Amino acid sequence: AIPFESWEQRLTGPEVLVLELASGSGRLSQQFSRDQIKAVPVDRMRSNFPREVPTFVGDLTEERVQEYLWDWVRTGRVVHVHMSCPGTSFDRNRGATRVRVRRKGAPPTRDLRDDAHPWGRPERTDEDPDGLTAFERAKVDADNSVVRFYLALAEECHETAGPLADQSITWTLEAKADS
Repeated sequence: AIPFESWEQRLTGPEVLVLELASGSGRLSQQFSRDQIKAVPVDRMRSNFPREVPTFVGDLTEERVQEYLWDWVRTGRVVHVHMSCPGTSFDRNRGATRVRVRRKGAPPTRDLRDDAHPWGRPERTDEDPDGLTAFERAKVDADNSVVRFYLALAEECHETAGPLADQSITWTLEAKADS
């Protein structure tokens, strides 16, 4: 893992870049690298996937990390941005299919969003005891902040010329079918 503080030292040179955000194992970056394209996988320190390439560690909910990524996009060196769906709060089957080790007495995972509440179910109240706990709300809010960043970044990519003449920066958004 490459800590945020040393990103600047590692990303010098004139080559074009592909950014892979919420990279998990980094397999997409690995494939780009095989094709001689400098890929930059970015993910938080703790990941559910074993990393297959050196990964730039940064929490996409943090403003300083987002600003740094904005700066990269605006350099004119980025040719493509790949964004993976953040966290697990978007997984519609997280309560039904996710196997996790629970502490004794811990509640099972459950869906934090539904069709009526795509930005997250309401918080728990006396009138709605099945609402989100404070912990669940914080998880949903963090994932929502990343999605808002992705939306703004995709718009910026459309408006920003990439390193290829007269072409905007391309982008992709990856989400599981049950998101």
